[in-house]
Amino acid sequence: FNTTNLFLGIGQRYDVIIHANQAPGSYWFRAEAQDSAGCGSNYNNGNIRSIFSYEGHETETPISTAHDYNQRCTDETGLRPHWNSFVPEGRAGAEFTELTTSQLQQQENDGSITIYWRINGSRLQANWEVPTLEYVRTGNTSYPENSNVISLPESGKWTYWVIQEVAGDPFNVAVPHPIHLHGHDFYVLGAGNDVWSEDKVSELNFNNPTRRDVAMLNTNGWLALAFVTDNPGAWLMHCHISWHSDEGLAVQFLETPDKIDSYAPDFDSQCSSWFDYYNGDPQYLMHDSGI
Repeated sequence: FNTTNLFLGIGQRYDVIIHANQAPGSYWFRAEAQDSAGCGSNYNNGNIRSIFSYEGHETETPISTAHDYNQRCTDETGLRPHWNSFVPEGRAGAEFTELTTSQLQQQENDGSITIYWRINGSRLQANWEVPTLEYVRTGNTSYPENSNVISLPESGKWTYWVIQEVAGDPFNVAVPHPIHLHGHDFYVLGAGNDVWSEDKVSELNFNNPTRRDVAMLNTNGWLALAFVTDNPGAWLMHCHISWHSDEGLAVQFLETPDKIDSYAPDFDSQCSSWFDYYNGDPQYLMHDSGI
């Protein structure tokens, strides 16, 4: 994949090889916020630069100009993984679970407006007093509704997900979201700018799709992902825009809890340390969603 520019969403990473095949000198390396595409803005946009210099030209001020490109807030589509892999069930066997994202603007008693982001109508609210893994440890499966726990009890199973942005309440606030999953790389099977329907499964890529842990959910669009349950734990999936996470845009995948060794020494010491902190005089108190 050769390019003169690269889209980088919040939390995404790339390994980049820069070919030093230009005339010796100094060159600008530019970072530009995609403000006209809905990705946010920066007061210093157009002047966010560093300098790459060839040996012997370190004191030169670059005169290079930027490459032309179309601003956008969507992932790269030309990526081709070097390590070939495929999603085995393919088009015929994939059963997708849909997760919707939406905003809620709620008027409080004092007249102020509180903004929440929700998945399937529920904003995540972590419980610092009783973390999710404490439920696993005690065998309690009565998770609070707003902990947004999605149970994945079966080990080694491929799971398929579509995340769809839908209209908010009372106003539609349509923005892109960089979706990040802990505990896994997922397979990016496809994305669109419209409403997901099952007939779109035939358009997805199951043969050597891109693998990453952050992918863009397009504005008013959908994102199709897959991963296999091979890593027991309570794994957060959330928007990587920090205030969207603060406002609740997250779920927890509780993966094969019967394989989580909740009595391992490290687990026990971490839980003890956490409860000592929380039940003492904690310096940092929970706010917003708690994640």
